[in-house]
Amino acid sequence: MAESDLRETDAKVYRGESAHELGLVDDLGTRADVEARLEERLDAEVETTELEPTTGLADRLRGGVERVAFALGAGVASRFSDDDAAFRVRV
Repeated sequence: MAESDLRETDAKVYRGESAHELGLVDDLGTRADVEARLEERLDAEVETTELEPTTGLADRLRGGVERVAFALGAGVASRFSDDDAAFRVRV
């Protein structure tokens, strides 16, 4: 793959002022600012709830590692074929 093609697929994260300068967000503010604006726009009281992950970071990372390991093993296994009952390696 050409480096220029790869660069086009780079995921980028923009935060705060950088995102605002690029026009990716309308405004910057605090949680209280967001709640006040929602209440104003909805003409109703807004209640927010902060959600916590149901699993810890270590468990979430372990699950990701297991999926990567499985995918790697499946990829390696797919390079071997047992057609005609003879062991072959596809290249």
